[in-house]
Order: sequence, then structure tokens, then C-alpha cells
Amino acid sequence: MRLIVSASIAAAFVLLTSAASNAQDWNFHVVDDAGDMGGFSRIAVTSGGIPHILYKNLAANTVRLAWWVPDGMGSGHWERRQVASGSYSSDYIRLAIDAYDRVHISYGGMYPSNGIWYGIYDPAAEAWTLGPEQASARRGKHDMTLYEDAGNVTVVMALTYFNILYVDRRDPGSGLWSEETAYSSSAVSELPSVAVDSGGGVHVSFYETGGANLMYATDSRGGGWAAEYVDIAGAVGYYSSIVIDTGDVPYIVYYDGTNDDLKWARLVTP
Repeated sequence: MRLIVSASIAAAFVLLTSAASNAQDWNFHVVDDAGDMGGFSRIAVTSGGIPHILYKNLAANTVRLAWWVPDGMGSGHWERRQVASGSYSSDYIRLAIDAYDRVHISYGGMYPSNGIWYGIYDPAAEAWTLGPEQASARRGKHDMTLYEDAGNVTVVMALTYFNILYVDRRDPGSGLWSEETAYSSSAVSELPSVAVDSGGGVHVSFYETGGANLMYATDSRGGGWAAEYVDIAGAVGYYSSIVIDTGDVPYIVYYDGTNDDLKWARLVTP
């Protein structure tokens, strides 16, 4: 009995075989299995390639940090510590690692009104080396990023509170937080995204709930904050994320709720 295979099926088999042979290998780890772990997770990696993961214990409503500890023999283990607890820790947690491999953490939520908290955590000492300190007394959805210049690290946060977009900064010299209103012309309630350019200018993408639009605000042009519409074609702008490239050009990725599409935007005219 002879098996006859059509040319089209044979070609498909060759493609599938080729794709499988070129597949990458993934190294899987269970980071934390002690309960309902892993909600709203964030990851950042040090200059030496050591991953740090910030996440929630959803059952206990606590914030935890895990980091990989190599043993020098090609293996290692995960260390895990609780870094925040209580309902104020909520769902909005952020993680960043600076050029000095310091681990920056922020957390906070909608209820109760304990505000947003920030600090630097040292996994080696298993202790906070800075804070946690209250970055803002306002509760709300927030995003965090770092701006580094001449060895100084400025922490920048964007947050929405009672339909207003605020930007908070921590001065690296004085350690004091300042706050500015970035946008208040229409209702804003969704999670914003923040990035900083090479000159320290702040860029924020956000969803304007009043008009169901994707919007962009910046203070990089001088003269205070300026906001503009990016996309108004339907209900657009959910879940946006902004990044600045090496030429200080902003890119935004977001969800088009009207057409159920993922969309991308790049600023062409500064």
C-alpha cells in the first residue's frame, strides 16, 4: 500500500517542520506558588541580568517582590518577600530599576484614600533603603517612570484622580514631591502611561472618558502643560502605553474599543 501525499499538503508539512525546528526554547520557573499569586505582575531586570518581579497575592491583597539568586553553578532560586499590605496597596503597582540597580517600587489604589506610596527596596538587605513614603495623598490609578541625569534619579508619576490627570515628581536633591495638573478639561479616569525624554520632558498618554478619545499631554514644549487629541475615531484610547525613542519621538499603543483593534500611533509633527 502506497501513501500518496498532494503537493500542497507536502509543502505545508515542510513549512510546519521548518517552523518547529526554528522554535526557541523557553526556561520556565514557578516564582511563587503559596496561594493566589501573580496578579498585576511587573518585571524589571538589573544590569547583570537578574530579574525582579513585583506582584500581588490576590487572596491576601498584599504586594510581594521576588528576585532570582544565582548559585554560581548555572542555577539558583527565587527569594520572595512581602513589601506592602492592606487594601491601600490595591491593583496599581509599578517597578523600575535604575542605572545603579536600585529597585524602585510604587503602589496605591482607589480605596481607601491612603494615596500612592513609593520607595527603594534592597533585596540583599531585605529592607527599604528609602521609604516607603507617600508620593501623593490622592488615590487613583497611576504609572511610574524614572529620569536619570548626571547620577540623579527623578521619579515621575502620572495619576488620575476624580477625573483629573496629575503628574508628580520627586526631587532627587530635596526628596520632596511636587504635583502639577496636566489635564482637567474633560473627564479622565482610566490608567495613564508616562515616559520621559532625554531632556526631562514628561509625556503622558491617557483615555479621555468624556469623549472616549485617546489623548496626549506633555510639558516638553515649554510654557507648561499642553494636551491634544491623538485619535477620536470611535471609543479609542483604552489601555494605552507610551514610549519615547532615542530621538525623543513618542509612540503610543492602545485599544480601539469600537472596532476591537489594537492600534499604534507615532508623533510625526512635534
